[in-house]
Amino acid sequence: MSNRLIVGAVAAAVLLQVSIGAFAATSSHGAVGKRRMGDHLTTVYNNDVRDCTMLDSEFYQAAGGPQGATVSADAESLHQQGAKLCDAGAGEAGTLKESQAIHAAGATPRLY
Repeated sequence: MSNRLIVGAVAAAVLLQVSIGAFAATSSHGAVGKRRMGDHLTTVYNNDVRDCTMLDSEFYQAAGGPQGATVSADAESLHQQGAKLCDAGAGEAGTLKESQAIHAAGATPRLY
C-alpha cells in the first residue's frame, strides 16, 4: 500500500511540474525582451525617446537662433555625446548631456 502511495505522489508531482512548465512556456509574462503595450518599461523607454528627440530639436533651435554664432565647441561636443547616448538606449544620461549642451549654447532647455 505504501509503494502505491509513493508512486502516486511522485506521479502527481511530475504532472504538476509538467503543467507548470507548459504554462510558463506559453505565458507572455515570462518572455524576456517582449514588451507589451502599456508595460512600465515600454512607457519609460518611450519617454526617454521623446525627451531625447525634444532636446535634440531644442539644441538645433538654440544653435540656429540669435546665439548661433556663439555656440562653442564644448556645446557641440556635449550635444554629440548626448545624441550618442540616446542612440545607444541610455536615454536618461543622453537627456542630461543634451540639456547641458543647450545650457552651453546659451539657451534654457524646456525639459529640465
